[in-house]
Amino acid sequence: MKKKIFANILIFILVIACGYKPIYKKNEIATIEVGKIEFLGERKINNRILDFIKIKKNSSDNIFQTLILNSTKENIITSKDKTGNPSTYQMTIKTNIILKDNETESINKNFIANFSYSNKENKFELNEYKKTIEENLIKSISEKIVIFLSLEK
Repeated sequence: MKKKIFANILIFILVIACGYKPIYKKNEIATIEVGKIEFLGERKINNRILDFIKIKKNSSDNIFQTLILNSTKENIITSKDKTGNPSTYQMTIKTNIILKDNETESINKNFIANFSYSNKENKFELNEYKKTIEENLIKSISEKIVIFLSLEK
């Protein structure tokens, strides 16, 4: 019995002392400041990603001089029914983030998120569903970028 209590206390002390920090904790992720922000590709997607991740444009001495966001969205038909009408689609959003320091490439990373969905008879509902999917994919990519940048610091 004493061995079991001792083992539990030892495990507890080791876990506390290991320096664990939650990645998703809002105040732990520092805001990254860059000198210049450039967009390539889908501007709407780039703006939404920039809203989710905390990157500010600042002209003072920064870690990175330039941030380049290049996003593309692809919506493809993955299957058709007997009459040739689309039955399922796949939406893919690809984002490439480049952080440059004095014109030399410091960080270059690609992020991809995709989702398959079925066709709907009502086209208005289908368009609303596409918007929801796009927003969710953008959030997913933004979370991946935040985790990547917090680990890079």
